[in-house]
Amino acid sequence: MAKAKTGETKDRVFTIPADKARSVDRWLKTHPCSLRGKPEKTAIGGRITYTFTDTSIRQMQHVKWACGGKVWIQYHY
Repeated sequence: MAKAKTGETKDRVFTIPADKARSVDRWLKTHPCSLRGKPEKTAIGGRITYTFTDTSIRQMQHVKWACGGKVWIQYHY
């Protein structure tokens, strides 16, 4: 990625550490979900949402299923 000039927007990349990603994958496969095994009813899927929220003091990350199940991944300081 090239260095951004003053006033230019930089690319943003959000990552989940490998140990946390394994934990999330395990949760996605095992949590009790009312939608598991049912056909998708949306045009693009979208049953799983990864959210990365930057704040002035840290980054919060969580994963949410369309059924409402949610797991916090981590908080970066």
